[in-house]
Amino acid sequence: MPSSAQIPAPSLAWSPSVSADVVGYHVYRGVDAAGLVRITDTPLDSLAFVDVGFGDAGLVPGDTYLVRVTAVDGGENESAPIELVVTVPDDVAPE
Repeated sequence: MPSSAQIPAPSLAWSPSVSADVVGYHVYRGVDAAGLVRITDTPLDSLAFVDVGFGDAGLVPGDTYLVRVTAVDGGENESAPIELVVTVPDDVAPE
């Protein structure tokens, strides 16, 4: 039996902000709106994010999470969020 399993990580992608002064995007994750935590240290300069936060970082296979993405401008102001619900795949066979 393997000592660790490879679990697929949820991939997120979004459309760019229409604002000209956007420098990047922040991603938040939690089990509900009250428990959201920002999981990006600095604004992402891409339109996609792969959440590899398994184990101690918080993701549990088979669980469902609320994810929010905000656009960030040069003054560190954040836009209204886009929001989605993500269920982490649970396709690893038990040991």
